[in-house]
Amino acid sequence: MAGENRQSEVRFTRTIGLFSATSIGIGAMIGAGIFVLSGIAVGYAGPAAIISYILAALITLFTALSYSELASSIPIAGGGYTYVHEAIGGSIAFMTGWSICFGCMVSCSLYAVGFAEHFLEFFHSFGIRDIAVTIIGIVIALFFVLLNIKGTKESIRTTNVLVTFKVAILMIFALIVFFSGKMDFSNFHPFVSPDKGIGGIFRAITVIYVSFFGFEVISNAGEEIKNPEKNLPRAILLALLIPTLIYLCIVIVVIGVLGDRAGETVTPLVVITRTLRSPWLLTLVIIGGLFSTATALNSTLIASSRQMYAMGRDGYLPSIIGKLHTKRMTPVVALLVSAVIVLVFTVIGKVDFIAKVSNVAL
Repeated sequence: MAGENRQSEVRFTRTIGLFSATSIGIGAMIGAGIFVLSGIAVGYAGPAAIISYILAALITLFTALSYSELASSIPIAGGGYTYVHEAIGGSIAFMTGWSICFGCMVSCSLYAVGFAEHFLEFFHSFGIRDIAVTIIGIVIALFFVLLNIKGTKESIRTTNVLVTFKVAILMIFALIVFFSGKMDFSNFHPFVSPDKGIGGIFRAITVIYVSFFGFEVISNAGEEIKNPEKNLPRAILLALLIPTLIYLCIVIVVIGVLGDRAGETVTPLVVITRTLRSPWLLTLVIIGGLFSTATALNSTLIASSRQMYAMGRDGYLPSIIGKLHTKRMTPVVALLVSAVIVLVFTVIGKVDFIAKVSNVAL
């Protein structure tokens, strides 16, 4: 029945290559976590936070391998929901799909508010900040909704550019700091702090683990990826590997410059720029934050709209949600429904509340 519907309806075209698929995953994965959580991790584990990041990546690898196998076997829109639908179906598939979809939409609101907060860092004396955050959050959310309605190619091109700049900014930051002369390598000794011990390593993992999710959004676009049997697994694994390497570079310079002070701040990269007395490096960090939240918003919006589209196509939501625009080949109704929920939570604007609600996606 669902399969018959898939045969008779307008279908996605496979226009996304390996680079673009990987960009979607990296865009979702490198969000605000590395800007905020690296300092907390060092506070918990000391220099051994490096081990925490490596272990978190290895733990996540098992999930990534599972997604790789499922995505290559069932290369259609919907990701995690689709796999449950194909295996079990019924109410469990609906609950799985809706919880992931809703969590993704609320996460989009979190990224929109995060983008606005980073943007306003350029205007420290700006009045009526709460209203400004709401307006900017709404504008950036609507921008990506309209971009995705216009066409997948336009959305993916934007993601490719922003992700490339984001990765470049973080690596440039790490290299500049590493060779700045401010690295104190005595901060790495003892590597496992007697005070924090092995327990600190695992405590840090519980904080940073969320930074290793995002690669799974690639599977939501499985129906649009070229040569999915090969490119889906490769993209998923690359989307885990590349951010892991970036995280390690960042946490190394955080330890080297800040040492134990890293645990006293949730903005370690900003503190590093002040230590180096480099206003332009601070500007670079803020721009990196803008790109990170923007790409996370776009990638997660792609995921939520494809989840909702697949549920509409399979009869779990109104059938109109499971339709593609005949010319643009985009899930317009699914994107518009996503936009409503994203905008509602963006208007609420309470970061802690939005973050708690979005955790339903995990």
